Amino acid sequence: MKPKNNSEWGKLFLIPTPIGNLADITLRALETLKSIDLLLCEDTRHTQILLDHYQIKVAKLSFHEHNAQRRLPEILHKLESGLNLGLVSDAGMPIISDPGLILVEKLRQLNQSVVALPGANAALTALIGSGFLAIPFTFLGFLPRNSQQIKKDLIAINKQTIIFYESPYRLIKTLKVISQIDPNWQICISRELTKIHEEYYINTVELAIDYFTNNQPKGEFVVILAPHSFTSNPPQQKEWFSLISKEISSGVTPNVAIKNFAQKYHLSRKIVYDVYHQIIPKGDCEK
Repeated sequence: MKPKNNSEWGKLFLIPTPIGNLADITLRALETLKSIDLLLCEDTRHTQILLDHYQIKVAKLSFHEHNAQRRLPEILHKLESGLNLGLVSDAGMPIISDPGLILVEKLRQLNQSVVALPGANAALTALIGSGFLAIPFTFLGFLPRNSQQIKKDLIAINKQTIIFYESPYRLIKTLKVISQIDPNWQICISRELTKIHEEYYINTVELAIDYFTNNQPKGEFVVILAPHSFTSNPPQQKEWFSLISKEISSGVTPNVAIKNFAQKYHLSRKIVYDVYHQIIPKGDCEK
C-alpha cells in the first residue's frame, strides 16, 4: 500500500478509557467515541460496559495481540476509504502495555493521521500517589519472566524510581526476586486504583512479602520501587572468607551464609561456595 494524501484517509483516534472508575473519562474522549465510524477494542465485551454507561452506540471490531496481524489490512482499507476509527484498550491509555502499536507504526510510515487523546493512566496515577520521587522514573510495563533478567534490569536503573505492572498471580514471586537484591528496598504497591477497594501499601520489600502472603493478592497491581543505592560491587575475594565466617558466627549455617553473600553481591553461589571452601584458587574466580 502506497502513502496517499492525508485528505483521502480517515483518522485514527487513540482514546484513553477509565482504569476503574467510569467517571474518569474526558469530555473529548466521549465526543470522539460518539463521532467515529468504528471502534477497535481489545475486548469488545469489556468496552461495551463503558459504552452502555454513557449510552454510546458505535460499531466495534476486536483488535488484540492475537489477531492484529490478520486484521491490519482490513483496518488500513477502512481508513483508506475515509472512515474515522477509534482505538481503545481494556483500561487506560492505548498502546502502553496493550496492543495497537503495529497499527500506529504503519500509519506513521504511510504519513497518515493519528490523533492521541490524553487521559487516565495507571502507572502515573500510582506514581503521584506513592510519595516517591517522580522524576526521573522508568516505566517497565510487565517484567520479564526470567528472575536473573529481572534482577539485571532493576539493578541497572536502581537509582531512579521504577514503575511496573504485575498480576496477582506473580506478585509474591516477583517480590521475592527483588528481595534477593535488597529486602529493605522501599516499595509502593497499589491495587485497584480508582475503584472501591483502592489500596496503597508502602513498606520494605521484605515486609511486603509477609503482607501479601497473609492477604491474598487480588486485582490489578502497579509496583513502584523508590530510588535506591545499594552495594553492587563485591568486596575483594580475600575478604570473602572472613565476611561469610562472621555471618556464620551469628548463628546461620555455612550454606545459608554463602547463599546470603552471593545474593547480596549478585554472585554465583557456586563460585562463592568454591572460594569459601578453597576448592579453586581465589584469583581465578569471576563475578
